[in-house]
Amino acid sequence: MKTSILALLAFAAGAALGAPGTPVVTSVSEANGDGCVTVTYTLPGEEAAIVTMSATAGGVVREPVTLVGAVNSLVQPGTDLKICWNARADLPGGAYAANDLDVTLTAWSTSTPPDYMGVSLLCPQCVRYYASSNAVPGGVGDRRWKEDWMLLRRIPAKGVEWRMGCTVNDYCWNTGEWANYGWTQTHYVTSTADFYIGVYEVTQGQYRYLANGATPSAIGQNSFANLPNAPHRTLHETDWQWHPVEHVKWTMASNAVAQLATSSGLPFDLPTEEQWEFAARGETQWGTYNGSPHNPTHIKPIGVCVQVAWGYYADIRDGASWYSGSNVAGTHPNTYDCIPVGLLRPNKYGLYDMIGNAREWCSGWYDEAKALRPIRGGSVHMSGEGHGAGCRFGLGENAVDGPGFCGFRVACAIP
Repeated sequence: MKTSILALLAFAAGAALGAPGTPVVTSVSEANGDGCVTVTYTLPGEEAAIVTMSATAGGVVREPVTLVGAVNSLVQPGTDLKICWNARADLPGGAYAANDLDVTLTAWSTSTPPDYMGVSLLCPQCVRYYASSNAVPGGVGDRRWKEDWMLLRRIPAKGVEWRMGCTVNDYCWNTGEWANYGWTQTHYVTSTADFYIGVYEVTQGQYRYLANGATPSAIGQNSFANLPNAPHRTLHETDWQWHPVEHVKWTMASNAVAQLATSSGLPFDLPTEEQWEFAARGETQWGTYNGSPHNPTHIKPIGVCVQVAWGYYADIRDGASWYSGSNVAGTHPNTYDCIPVGLLRPNKYGLYDMIGNAREWCSGWYDEAKALRPIRGGSVHMSGEGHGAGCRFGLGENAVDGPGFCGFRVACAIP
């Protein structure tokens, strides 16, 4: 095994807390030929750092996912820090040449953390960080991120000037709809900080951990017993916990994120409207989700939950073919339901379902004088005009909206 170990440092220039020290690798060893590589290192200095690891094998850089120990987490300065890596599980074919393996450690300041953060809902103090989606254990679509963990994506917003709001040309407004739908006159803002935001809407499975077992959703484990289509019914009976939680009041959502903040020690909250819209746009200025001009022919009848899939996402991922318009309309004609999170194409930040599925509560006020809270993103029962990134609506904090498709996702500030 090579001893030429690379150590990288990522930090914010002039950060108030200074920069973390550069990791110094002291040894790399393979125990008993079983493929378990142990990396021992020192983190000097006085500042804690988030330490991640990559490895080069056969000239290819990889981001290992089978890592335990002082890695992918906030590490306090010290010596004899250890990382255990199951290299044979991560590398193709389970084989590698010991003399052709380089390890790279990266120390990140808490002001400029890695792209992904995972928080366990079973142990909220257990927080993990991943340099990219390739380093996320099981992949971003793994069921753990929809059940008892939450996965958040860092949004690079700091210092970005962008156009917030919408214009009449952003959507295919029909006569009179411009006045009836929520909207914000376009204006330019400059974001002051990066932030984390949930890759998914909070699911029913996750909400139970945040709200002491509460299950407010109408789409639940037993709500599909009378559906005539057996495959549809069976699927819903097993995947209901991956649906976004809905029938959630603003007060319920606010209390849930406050509970997560208290138990984790991190500044979780509902996203602000500025955070939500910046994240939803995914580096575009268009009002539609995939960054293209609105096409009136994409709008399907109100109530068909896959209208957003065809009109904004462009396709549905493999394994979700039963969510076709004919199947949904044929089996559930009067109460169209949200679909499980993460089935549709994400935006450029890797965020799913920010338009359509459940409406999403934001922090702050839509109209404080009228005691209305902001809600974004449209829901499955709305026509296409209400799904734009720049559209906004206001509801009372104890309301759940028409059919009740009000949910939320979490955000977390970065200092």
